[in-house]
Amino acid sequence: MSDERPQIRAPAERLAGLIVRRPWRILVAALVVGALALALALQLRIDQQLRALLPDDARSTARIDALSERLGNQSELYVTVRSPSREANLRFGALLADALRQRAELRYVLFHLDRELFERSALLYADLEDLLDLRCRVIERIRAEVRREMALFPEDEAEAVAAADAGLSEEELRGRYELDTRLPEYYETDEGRLVVIKARPVAPDTDIAFARQLFAEVGELAESLDPRAFHPEMTIGIEGSYAEQSRRVGGLSRDIVRGSALVVGLLMLSLALYFRGARAIALVLLPLLIAVASALGFARVVYGELNLVSAFIFVVLLGLGIDFGIHVLARLRDERRRGRELADAIAVTLSTTALSTLAGGLSTALTCFLLVVADFRGFSQFGVVAGVGVLLSLLGAIVVMPALMVILERWRPWRSHAAPARATVEPAPEARSPAPSGRGPVPWLAILVLGTGLVIGGAAASRLGDLEFEYDLGRLDQPVRPKKERPREGHEPFRDAVGRNTTLAPAVALTDDLAGTLDVHRQLAALHRLSADEVAILAGGGALPLPPAIDACGRPLAAAATGGADADADEEDDEDSMIDEEDDDLRDPAFVALAERARQHRALDPEVAGLLARYPGERLVTMHDRLHDLASVFSYVPELQEEKLAVIRDIRRRIKEKSGVLSDADQARLKSWEPYLEVDAPISAADLPEWVRVQFTDEAGVLGRFVVFWTKGAKADYRNSKKIYDAYLDIETREGPAPVAASFFVIPEIVDTIRGDGPLVIALSSGVLVLIALILFRGIGAALVILSTVALALAWLGGLLWLLGYKLNFFNVIAFPLLIGMGQDDAVHILHRFREGSRMGVVLRETGGAIFMTTLTTVLGYGGMVFADHLGLYSLGFTAASGMTLCLVASVVVLPAGLRVMSWIRGR
Repeated sequence: MSDERPQIRAPAERLAGLIVRRPWRILVAALVVGALALALALQLRIDQQLRALLPDDARSTARIDALSERLGNQSELYVTVRSPSREANLRFGALLADALRQRAELRYVLFHLDRELFERSALLYADLEDLLDLRCRVIERIRAEVRREMALFPEDEAEAVAAADAGLSEEELRGRYELDTRLPEYYETDEGRLVVIKARPVAPDTDIAFARQLFAEVGELAESLDPRAFHPEMTIGIEGSYAEQSRRVGGLSRDIVRGSALVVGLLMLSLALYFRGARAIALVLLPLLIAVASALGFARVVYGELNLVSAFIFVVLLGLGIDFGIHVLARLRDERRRGRELADAIAVTLSTTALSTLAGGLSTALTCFLLVVADFRGFSQFGVVAGVGVLLSLLGAIVVMPALMVILERWRPWRSHAAPARATVEPAPEARSPAPSGRGPVPWLAILVLGTGLVIGGAAASRLGDLEFEYDLGRLDQPVRPKKERPREGHEPFRDAVGRNTTLAPAVALTDDLAGTLDVHRQLAALHRLSADEVAILAGGGALPLPPAIDACGRPLAAAATGGADADADEEDDEDSMIDEEDDDLRDPAFVALAERARQHRALDPEVAGLLARYPGERLVTMHDRLHDLASVFSYVPELQEEKLAVIRDIRRRIKEKSGVLSDADQARLKSWEPYLEVDAPISAADLPEWVRVQFTDEAGVLGRFVVFWTKGAKADYRNSKKIYDAYLDIETREGPAPVAASFFVIPEIVDTIRGDGPLVIALSSGVLVLIALILFRGIGAALVILSTVALALAWLGGLLWLLGYKLNFFNVIAFPLLIGMGQDDAVHILHRFREGSRMGVVLRETGGAIFMTTLTTVLGYGGMVFADHLGLYSLGFTAASGMTLCLVASVVVLPAGLRVMSWIRGR
C-alpha cells in the first residue's frame, strides 16, 4: 500500500491532535449540553394558529391582539344534550347549566333565554309601517262593530266583524311580528331532541393545556349528574373550537411521535446496512441527537413554541444533520481501510472530506438563516432553528463523532470490512492517469446522459409558469387519510341550534363608544337590507329614490285610494257621515307625517348615506356582496321608538274610548293581545336582559363598544378572504375609522407575505450558493457548474409537481430554498473530490455512495412528515423528499457526465 496521503492542513492536524488527546472531555461536554437542552426541548409546544406564522406587528395580528385585550377570549364552548325527549333534555340542560355557572373558568353560561322584555315590548320591534297598519285595522274593527250595531240586519255585518277579529287575534299578531321565531327560548333543533348550552371560557382555545383540562372536566361534570337518569338514551357532547383543538393537537402530537420514532428506526437500519455494523449507529446518531436536542432547546429559549410549519423540525433536522456524519464517517472508514492509523485518518478526513462537508454545511446553514429576512414566520422560525441545528450537527460530525470513535477504538477496535482491491490504494496525484483528452473516443454515453437531463430540464422549466398556487388554505388543513366519518366543520348539528352563522369566523369592528357602534351598525344594517341594484346606484355616486308614498295606514297610496272609493260607493247616507269621521282619523296629519318618516327610513337615512359615500364604489359593492349578517347591542334595541310609541298610545286610547261599543265577547278576545299595548317607554341598551348584555360587554365592563358581523364564502380561501380584508379592514364612523379584526385576516397577509418573501429568499439562497462555491473552488467556472446542477434539479422538481397536478402552498414552498443548500452540498462533494485528482469511478463509488446514503437519510427525515395527517405538512415532506432525490440524480448522474464532456471538449 502506498504511504502517499493528501496534504494535511495545519488547522486540521491540530484539531485531530486535540480530538485524539481529549476525547472524553469533548464527549462529556457534549452530553451535558445535550441533557440541558433536552430538558428545555421537552417543554416545547406547538401553536397551530395561522396567526403564529406572522410577526407580532403585522396588521392582522396586532388587531387580533387588540381584540383580545378589549373583549378577552372570543371562542365558545358548546355542550350538547341529545335524547328523544325535549322535556328531559331541558330539565338536564338547566341542571348542567347551573353547575357550569359555578365554574370560575367560564365567563358566562347561556341556556334559557328570557324573552319577557321582548314579548312585552313586541310592538316596538315591529316596523313602523306595520304599526300604522295595525292602528288602521283597530279603527276598522271598531267601525265594523259600530256598523253591526247600527245595521237593520246585523247578521249581514257578521262576516266583516269575523274578518276583523281574525286580523287582530293573538295568533295573527305573534305570527306577524315573529314573536316565536325572532328569539327562541332555548338553543335547540330537531324539535328539541338536541339542545345546546353555550359558554364563554376565560382562556382561549389556543391554550391547549386549558382546553384539554376544560374538555375533560366538563365531560366529568356532565357524567356526574347522571344524564341517563333523565332519559336512558341521553348523550352529552362537547363541541366547538375547544373540542376541535384538543382533538387536532392530540392528533398532531401523536403523528410527530409516531413519525419521529419510525424515522429514527429507519435511520438506524440504514446506517447499520451501509456501514455493515451497529457501531456506526452510535457514532452517527449520538452526536446528531445531541445537536438536534440542542437546536430544540434553543427554540424553546428564543421562541417558546413552534408554529405549524416548524412542528416537524425534529425529523427534518435528523435528515439534514445526518448527512455530515455519514460523509465524515465514510471517509474515516475509507482511510482506515487504506491502513492509516486512526489519528492520521482523522487528520486526512478533516483536511479533505470535512472541508467540503463544512462548505456544504455552511451553505445549508446560511440558506436557512437567510429565511430570517422573511416576515413569514413559517420561513423565519424554521430557518433559524434549522440553521442552528445544521451548525450543531456539523460540529458534532467534525468534532464529537471522531472523539467518540477514538473512545470506542480504545475500548474495542472497529473492524471495518476490507475495501475492494481496486479501492485499497489510491494513486498519488502525480501517478494518476491524465484526464481524458479530445484525442480519445467521443464520450457518447456521457453526451447522451447530459443531453437527456438538459432536455427534460428544459421541458420541465417550460411548465413552471403553469404551476399553480393553492389559495384555499382550508384544503391544506384536511386529513391525508380518511378516518371515521365526522361531520365536516360547519355542518355539525349543534350549529343549527345556536345559529349557524354565529359559529363560523366572525369579524369584529372595535368602536370607542355607543355612538361609534351605532354608526357601524346602521351602515352594515343598510348594506344588509339594500339590493345589489341599490348599492350599485350608491357606488356610482347617485342617490336612492324614495319608496312609493304610503298613507297613514302604511299602505301604498294608490291601493288606499282605490279601496276608499269602492267603500264610499257602497255605503248609505247615515253611514257616510260616520265613515267621513273615521276617514279623518285615517288622514290625521300626525300619522301622515309618521308614514312619511317610515318611508324615508325604509329608503336610506341621510346620515348613513353620507357615511357610505366615503367608500370607493368598487369597495362598497364588495362590502354588500360579502356581508351575510351582523349583531351588536343595537340589534336588540328597536329603531324609531318614539314614533312607534305614538302609534301604540293612539291604539291604546281608541280601544279604551270605544270599549263601550264592543260586546263582552269581543272585549275578552282583545284581552289576549292588549298586554302588547302596555309598553309606554323606549328600550335602551341598559334595559336589555342579562343574557344579551353579557355577550356585548367587554373586559372593562363597558357595554356595546363593538359590532360583530359575518361574511360570505370560505374564509380559508385567499381569494375570498382577500376581498373581505380589503373591503372591511376599517369601517367609517363620524368619529373616525373603526378598525376591524378577524382571525381569517391573517390568510391574505400570509399569502401576500410569501409572495414578497419567496423571490427574495430564492435569490439570496442562490447568491450564497455561488459565494460558497467561489470561496471553496476559487473560480467562477466551478460555481456556475454547481449552480447549474442545482437549477436543473429544481426545474425537474417543478415539472414533476406540474405533472402530478400538485400545487405550491405556504408549506411546500419552504422546501425550495432548503433544496438549494442541500442540493449544493451534493454537487460540492462530487466536484471537490473530483478536483482532488480522484478518478470518476472512485468518486462515484466512495463519495457518490455517501451522497446516496445522505440522500436516503434526508428523504427518510422529511418522510416523517408523511405520517402527519395534515395535507400541508404532507406536501412539504413530499416536495422535499422528491427534490432531494432529484438533486441526487443531478449530482451523481448528470454532473459526472457533464464533467466528462467538459474534459473531452477541453482536451480538443
